[in-house]
Amino acid sequence: MAECPLLDQCKFYEKYQNIDDKTLLEGFVNRFCNGNFEQCVVKKITEDHNMDYVPDNMLPDGMPEPGTDDSEWSEDIIDYM
Repeated sequence: MAECPLLDQCKFYEKYQNIDDKTLLEGFVNRFCNGNFEQCVVKKITEDHNMDYVPDNMLPDGMPEPGTDDSEWSEDIIDYM
């Protein structure tokens, strides 16, 4: 299966690599990073803008990480959902 070409700069993937318990996020990595990365919202935003534009708490499906919210996201980011 192909890997996303943006893995080396992806905020989500970097965070995933640096946590001890990968269980919660492993499904996202399998689904988006190592699979259907064309549907990844992080990738879409990065292609249209750059990785700095992606919120730090955004998951590949465009939702905020558990325990966080999108209250500080710009309207531009919310429009990607």
